[in-house]
Amino acid sequence: MKILMSQKETINEHGYAIDVLERNYIDYFSERFIIISVPNHLKAAKKLFNLTEGVILTGGGDFDEQPNRNLVESELITLSIKRNIPLIGICRGMQFINRYFGGNLSLVDNHVRVTHKLKFTGSRHDEERKKVNSYHRFGIKKNDIANDLIIDSFSEGDEVVESFHHKKHKVIGIQWHPERDNGISKWIDISIFNLFEE
Repeated sequence: MKILMSQKETINEHGYAIDVLERNYIDYFSERFIIISVPNHLKAAKKLFNLTEGVILTGGGDFDEQPNRNLVESELITLSIKRNIPLIGICRGMQFINRYFGGNLSLVDNHVRVTHKLKFTGSRHDEERKKVNSYHRFGIKKNDIANDLIIDSFSEGDEVVESFHHKKHKVIGIQWHPERDNGISKWIDISIFNLFEE
């Protein structure tokens, strides 16, 4: 399965725009998918989209500092829905999906470089509330969630949204990083990426 993967937008020491993708993403996802990294260039991204069977929006960086990435990721969401192909957002990618559909973000405490347990909603299995990692300053609270998104889990204690899915489309968001910390979240990631490939 060929997957388009978004990249962080930054500026190097010479003032040139560069696109960055953490090696962890490649190490983790290339075992399962063929990864095509997407430049933060709208015209080029649109051309690459014809090659893909799914999209992953990665984490890393604030929205205000990455305008070209925002344009590209917005287009990737639009095209994924139009073509009915799976889309998953990781950390910032999850937050961006929520904003795309009209949701908001809030500053959250105690979510940077920590682990915490998940609390599932509805009929989802509890999995003994095993742990996932956390690397974010902003998060999605209950009142921040977009109307078209269904919450699947919260962080135990403060109830920051940890995962969601779209009511109609093949869209999933997870707040943790499956590619970090030696796969601490593998206990749930396997089932999520099985859904991703359906």
